[in-house]
Amino acid sequence: MVQQIPDQEDINTSIDQLRQTQQSLQSLIQNVATQNFMIMNTIMHHQQQMAETSTANFVRFAHLSDLISQVVSHFQIDAANEIENNLAHQRREAQRGLEYIIEDTEK
Repeated sequence: MVQQIPDQEDINTSIDQLRQTQQSLQSLIQNVATQNFMIMNTIMHHQQQMAETSTANFVRFAHLSDLISQVVSHFQIDAANEIENNLAHQRREAQRGLEYIIEDTEK
């Protein structure tokens, strides 16, 4: 079996095909790198948004917690005042009742 030696034209054609393949691969690698870069930017942007949202929610909930504490303490003060007023009223009523009993007893 005789091996055929490629002529210069075949060699040049092979070299051109290899260059085209190399250029296609380089273009593909560059496209993939660009896509990866865009994906990473998108991920980082979403992470930043999530961090900002989490921070805003934390601040909002801390503020709401403070407001709730203020409202609850206000209601506690109001309730304590109401109880104190009721007790004072009951004492006055009891005192009046006692005075009526004493007056009735003296008569």
